[in-house]
Amino acid sequence: EIFNDANYEEALNYFNQVSEDDEDYTYVIIFKITCLMELERYDKALFLIESLLREDPEDELLLYEKIRCHIALGENDEALSTLKIFENLISVDDKRMLLCVSKFYKLLGDYENALKYCNEALKIDGNFEDAVREYERCCESKLGRLIANRELPVLERAEYLRNTISIKSI
Repeated sequence: EIFNDANYEEALNYFNQVSEDDEDYTYVIIFKITCLMELERYDKALFLIESLLREDPEDELLLYEKIRCHIALGENDEALSTLKIFENLISVDDKRMLLCVSKFYKLLGDYENALKYCNEALKIDGNFEDAVREYERCCESKLGRLIANRELPVLERAEYLRNTISIKSI
């Protein structure tokens, strides 16, 4: 209940009392990571994430959180390295995961890959509004516009949907 009420400091104190030999200890660590992330203690969250990744180096949730930590800490090379691993593990049929990869690339300043993954999500679902919005956000920068214009034949559907959504919202 403490955790669900967003009392992360109090929840963290509670989770710290759970011993390592508890059968649910791994889950407790995951909750601790969430608390630490919410409290912006990314270095401590990263330490716990890496300890769990030693047991399961292909855990998508942990890799996702590791990327977030590295970005928050300004460790873009490490974030990119982890993103490459994450990218190879996700399903190419999962539009939400593809969009997630797109957002990470945008945060890392790689608009080419951001638009590429956004487009892949749109190929799966041409009406995926989150992907259309992400495409729009990528195009807000000069570099993003240049890449989008170069890739326009590939991204025509996103552009069409972006314009359709803009017209509907007027």
